Amino acid sequence: MIKKLFSKKEVTRVDIILLSLYTLALLGASLVVKLFGETDKAREILSAFAVCTPFFLYLFMYQSLRNWYVFLYMLVLCLYQIGLGYYLEANYDLLSPRGVHAAHYLKFNVVFLLLFNGLRYASLLLQKKELVAPVYGGFSHSLFDNRKITVVDMVLYFGYVFVWACISYS
Repeated sequence: MIKKLFSKKEVTRVDIILLSLYTLALLGASLVVKLFGETDKAREILSAFAVCTPFFLYLFMYQSLRNWYVFLYMLVLCLYQIGLGYYLEANYDLLSPRGVHAAHYLKFNVVFLLLFNGLRYASLLLQKKELVAPVYGGFSHSLFDNRKITVVDMVLYFGYVFVWACISYS
């Protein structure tokens, strides 16, 4: 079953585009403090990037993350985000009014990457099908696989959203 979790196929054009977009966004988030200084705008951009990344992974990269090479690349980027999060936390000007640092959530993206693959494994065990993201057509079909969404897909998706909500509002 573990061998089925990842493929070692060639990286596709869609994978390259998605990884490039994510890498550029991460580099932009890394430079946001230099560009905007310690302002509310920098804090908002960092927070939005960190909080939106888990949904980007689940909704747009669910098919790409089946590839071992894409997964490893994303793991490296998530480890970079952890370092960036710790580096930026030294800057107290990026604290929000409620006391949460803008870079705090950057450290959790690796958790979501691993959680997503754990949910993929659960999907393979429970329904013998890959996990897909319910994104269009009233949650009836997946975006890339064009497969009908099952109850298991929905339960796993809402489990992911629940973990995201718990971390985001902690």
